Amino acid sequence: MLLADVGQLDKKKWPYPIVAYFLGSLSESQLWAATRSTDPQIRLNRTCEIHTYLGEIKIARGQVAQAKVNFEHALKECPVSFTETTLSKRELDRLSQLPNRL
Repeated sequence: MLLADVGQLDKKKWPYPIVAYFLGSLSESQLWAATRSTDPQIRLNRTCEIHTYLGEIKIARGQVAQAKVNFEHALKECPVSFTETTLSKRELDRLSQLPNRL
């Protein structure tokens, strides 16, 4: 499904780097490099988004503690209106209910 939809995205524009990371064609350091912008608000918004989606990937890998850190950063950086704000809040709530052994 992701592969089918990705063809519609411009590979030279945001948010394609996030998709490329999910597909395994971009490293985490390259993803962070993609946040570059001369506009500080754009940089902050991209950082917010990256933290959220890295958190999701870390959950999938069983790295719950690291995922929590990413979601906490996202909440500090994301504008209230962003979907990533809601997602990060919900994931932190959900993760806080998991047994501590994870």
